[in-house]
Formats: sequence, C-alpha cells, structure tokens
Amino acid sequence: MKVPAALMVNLLSPETYKLTKKYLVISGTTAHLYGKEEADPGRKMGRITIVVDSFSQLQSRGDMLADFKTIKSRSFVGIIVGPESYLPTMKSATVILEKLGVLFELTIVSTHRTPLGLVEYAKSAHNHGLKVIIAGADGAAHLPVVVAAMSPLSDIGVPAKGRCLNGVDSLYSIFQISCVVPVAVVAINNPDNAAPLATRILGSFIPTYLDAMTNHMEDMGKGVKIKIKKQGWKEYSITKWLVTLIR
Repeated sequence: MKVPAALMVNLLSPETYKLTKKYLVISGTTAHLYGKEEADPGRKMGRITIVVDSFSQLQSRGDMLADFKTIKSRSFVGIIVGPESYLPTMKSATVILEKLGVLFELTIVSTHRTPLGLVEYAKSAHNHGLKVIIAGADGAAHLPVVVAAMSPLSDIGVPAKGRCLNGVDSLYSIFQISCVVPVAVVAINNPDNAAPLATRILGSFIPTYLDAMTNHMEDMGKGVKIKIKKQGWKEYSITKWLVTLIR
C-alpha cells in the first residue's frame, strides 16, 4: 500500500511505552504493540505509525511526537481550583474532558493562601506542555485573573457561587478585568462549558480534538432528537418549562 507520507517510531523504553495512549491524540497516528510482558530499558515494545497527506503535515505531527518526549507534563489542560469546596463542582469539567479524550491535570491553588505556589504554576505552565488553563474561584475570584496576568496561555475563568451574592461577585470580578489581560468567562457554576471551550481551543491546532468536538456536538443533537421522539414535542416542552420554573 502506498501513502503520501508516513513516519514510524519504535517504542523502546518503559517510559515511551507508557506514553502510547497519549501519542494517539495526534491525528493520523496508530500504535502496534508487541504484547511483551516486561518493558526492559532499550527493549523494543512496539511502534507508532503516522500516516498523513503531505510531508509538511508529517513534519508538524513529528514535532508533536517529539514534544511528548521532552515536556515534563503530558497534559494539555490544567484545571486549578481556589477553594477546596468548589472541587466537586469543577469535577464535571473533568468528566467532559475525559469523554472528549483531552489530557488534563487538576490542582488546588489558592491566590491568598498559596500565592507563591500560584506564581510558580502560572509562570511555568506553558513550559510543562499545558495549552489551556481552566480556573475556578468564588468571592473576589482573583485566581483566573492573576493566572492570566502571568501566563501566556489561554485562560478560562469559572465563577463560583460563594456564601454571598450567588456568584455574581465572582462573575463581575473575572470579566471586568483590565483590557490588557484577557480571560474567557463562562456562566456561574458552569465548568461544563469551560471543558468544551478548552477542547475547541486545542482543536484549532490538534485535529484529533477538533474531531472529538465535532462528534460531541453531533451526539448532543442526536440526544435532543431522541428525547423529542420518545416524549413528543408537547410533553418535552412542558417538562423543560416546569424544570426551569422550579429552579
């Protein structure tokens, strides 16, 4: 079989072998593992093959493959939370990212209680391979803003409901930031929107995530059609209206 351009990389070490699943996020990549039980140093454990339409595409895919070997972190999205109490809410973003196949990490960082840790995280995130940061915070909600001021990465703020004002204070705090420090903001207590937004950002340069987002949108559309077909549009509309009214 002839293809326009292809690249094969052998998996030799235990460390490289463990990265196989993450290599597969690169569009056009397939893996062939030899099924060997022991991953001794230098032992050939399998191979990664990349097939694309041109040599320019092959070069860009090869660069991404090399990045996986050099960067410290293998995650593309960093989720950070200010108050620990907001962690259960932010977990919904992790569920969506996992469904979309997006590699992520989650860390608790406080603007006021661990300021030095926040500075270190924000300034070094791009060096660790992260591409997008999702930051959730309540009250004054300084976390997303401070991160945006120190990191060149795309920053998505998730305002949380605190003890006062139902999260409106958090919302204002984030989206009223200075015009030279951009922060994307989703609705209050809505990390469910932050995860797809992060995936769309990644999809602009990683085709696999663009495909994942496209499939996700199609699945949502199918889900609505199935509900309407099962319940009928009248009953479905009334049910949705009642739920909204109760809330």
